[in-house]
Amino acid sequence: EIDAILDKLKKSGYSNLSSEEKKKLFDASKK
Repeated sequence: EIDAILDKLKKSGYSNLSSEEKKKLFDASKK
């Protein structure tokens, strides 16, 4: 799931992620 968000991040940029996607990404980056 994180890979899919990272893929979207590369294609669309951070500003196009939903707040939920940003939260998941942030939580994952803390691990």
